[in-house]
Amino acid sequence: MTIETRYYKNRHMSAGEHHEYFDSPELVHSYLLDHSVDSVIGSDIHIAEQTGGFANLVYKIETERGGFYLKQRPPFIKSRPEIPRVPEEVRDEIRAYEIFGAILPEGSLPQLVHVDYDQSLFVTTEVQRGDTLLSHKLAASDYSIESGATLARLIACIHGETLNSGIAVREGEREQMFYDRQYQWLVKDLPYTEEGAHSKAVEVVERLAASPKSLIWGDLSPKNIILGRAAIGVVDLETVHQGDPAFDLGYLMGHILLEGIKTGRQDGADALVRTIGSEYGMAMTKYADQGFIDQVAEDAIVFSGTSMIHRTLASLVPEAKSQGSEVNDRILVYANNLIN
Repeated sequence: MTIETRYYKNRHMSAGEHHEYFDSPELVHSYLLDHSVDSVIGSDIHIAEQTGGFANLVYKIETERGGFYLKQRPPFIKSRPEIPRVPEEVRDEIRAYEIFGAILPEGSLPQLVHVDYDQSLFVTTEVQRGDTLLSHKLAASDYSIESGATLARLIACIHGETLNSGIAVREGEREQMFYDRQYQWLVKDLPYTEEGAHSKAVEVVERLAASPKSLIWGDLSPKNIILGRAAIGVVDLETVHQGDPAFDLGYLMGHILLEGIKTGRQDGADALVRTIGSEYGMAMTKYADQGFIDQVAEDAIVFSGTSMIHRTLASLVPEAKSQGSEVNDRILVYANNLIN
């Protein structure tokens, strides 16, 4: 890749301050050279922007030493520039990487190789070569029971190892504020088609606000789960926070059920969800009593319904607009039944 070795910093005005971000592979390449990151990742650099995420600037970097990712948090949501963000909160995600790195099995989490707080960015290794996103598997109607069982045990490891530990990503009230904001956006503010389902979902959220907390992933979406030959990997830790295990479990189940409805493979989705629920419950017996585990399973059903509604009706979700009204109607009926 032949470009100038200097880079031009784009500036975005927010709250009276200038923020700098890189919005092209060329600028990222120059940044890597100027900050000697190539000495860590390799010099034969090839860069491509990742278009899947709607919030951050993410680039895939290929070198002779392997694959890497650069993630930069701009002062706005990438797909909605009118919505401001706090770039410095990238520190919270880096903290989440440090915490999860001490909990998860080797090979299931990318490794941080470069951190730049001033530019609100970091570079990680690829989890492993030959990886496949769970979202791609589901879209191809591949509902691997074996992968579901392994994934369930990984989730239980996160929840169980941090249950009632007091471990937090953010300091003081910022953690509770993050919790409140997530549940407001993902549950309470949704345009529910049934008032009864809305009341039930909010009731569960309010009750869980005072329950024992684990660290939860917060975005346990199939697009963030990587199925590899040796292990299952997890990426995108931006929403890790002290929350309820039921939310993580339900969020994942809702995404799987949603894909089953969209592809006409509801039988495969149901079987995978049942496997994840049963394997998760067995793995959690190491950390909690059966009453707690049963309550998590029950609450997860409610959250699976809210996650389906969120993916179908939330204004910031781009996929919802392309599913079509017929598919959306089927999803909403199924989701409301789950909640009720």
